[in-house]
Amino acid sequence: MEMSQVPAYNENNLQNVVRQHIEKEISEGRLKPGDRVGEAELMERFGSSRTPVRQALLQLGTAGLLEMRPRLGAFVAAIPVARLVAMWEVLTELEGLAARLASTRMTPEERDALTSVLERSRAHAQSGDYPKYYELNRELHEIIYAGSRNEFLAEHIRNIRDRLRVYRPFPFQLQSQLHQSLIEHEKIVGAVMTGCADQADEIMQHHISRGGKAYTELIFTSGST
Repeated sequence: MEMSQVPAYNENNLQNVVRQHIEKEISEGRLKPGDRVGEAELMERFGSSRTPVRQALLQLGTAGLLEMRPRLGAFVAAIPVARLVAMWEVLTELEGLAARLASTRMTPEERDALTSVLERSRAHAQSGDYPKYYELNRELHEIIYAGSRNEFLAEHIRNIRDRLRVYRPFPFQLQSQLHQSLIEHEKIVGAVMTGCADQADEIMQHHISRGGKAYTELIFTSGST
């Protein structure tokens, strides 16, 4: 699959630029599980030597987004269904804990930001703009992670979500899933804003668990793993 065109970048930060570019191609669905990520193509696209490109690929391989195959190159990682289920089970617990902690630790500014993101996402859910909704979904969860005041927890959540990014946008491409996500976000924000820790934890776990099931079923039926 061809990757979208990008402008030239300074060699000084080329490794990070290449890595971020590949991550975006994956998260936006232009590169799918099993697709080859060509080293030579990236070198030509960025006007780069081999080293920055190779280092970017190795970083993404370490993160689990790419699979490095000897003599064949780098491929977007395909995660077996059993592994996906296990990852979602852990993510469900961690996200619930983040919501629980955030409900009593968030600053007033973070609470304002949380409600603002929810309001903006509502319009995109109603219009069916899932790319924009996906972006705001990530922002909403990031505010909750920050509000938990537990960076160790946030790092582990982000690590799992990064691994899941090879498939992550799929559920939002279904209109019914997008609207259900919004309804659950409204309940989560309501619990967090009122300081109901148990409720925030429970609703968030339900939200992540339901999303994980839809996500895994969609991938399984599409034959992506």
